[in-house]
Amino acid sequence: MKVATFHGLFWGIALIILGAGLMARYLYQVHFQWFRIFIAFIFIYAGLWLLLRPKFEFSDSSFILFSQGRMHYDESRKDYTVLFGSGTLDLRNIEITRTRTIEINGIFSESTIRIGKDVNFRIKADAAFASLAAPDGRTVSFGSQQYQPSWFNPDKPYLKIRANVVFGSMRVYSD
Repeated sequence: MKVATFHGLFWGIALIILGAGLMARYLYQVHFQWFRIFIAFIFIYAGLWLLLRPKFEFSDSSFILFSQGRMHYDESRKDYTVLFGSGTLDLRNIEITRTRTIEINGIFSESTIRIGKDVNFRIKADAAFASLAAPDGRTVSFGSQQYQPSWFNPDKPYLKIRANVVFGSMRVYSD
């Protein structure tokens, strides 16, 4: 038995309704506005296709799109991005040998950054219509804020983090 695909099923039903409408027009003198019905079917088809199609997801070691995932620190990477998804960046077991800058972006997403207690770091957080929470509980919803832990030493190599979040949430944990 052959299983109908979504496209075939939809257009099959549309043709049946079209045929029934033509019969009603000639048998019962019922007149339809075919152009408006056609436009309505296009909108219904597009909406159902968006809801029922296979989901497009993508993620790698520094980029998550339409999915959820976990990223780990890599010295060769400078940017980490979560877009329309949920992701965690693990910075707990890293060793900082020289001062480095990384950028973490969360756009329409829920992002988490986990930083080890022994990591020397400083965060510059920027948020727009979002929530960005630092380890000490301070939050920024719109604008900029800087955070550094009590053990931060600017004379030693440290990790400089630029955290940007737009229309989402980002939480930084130090554990």
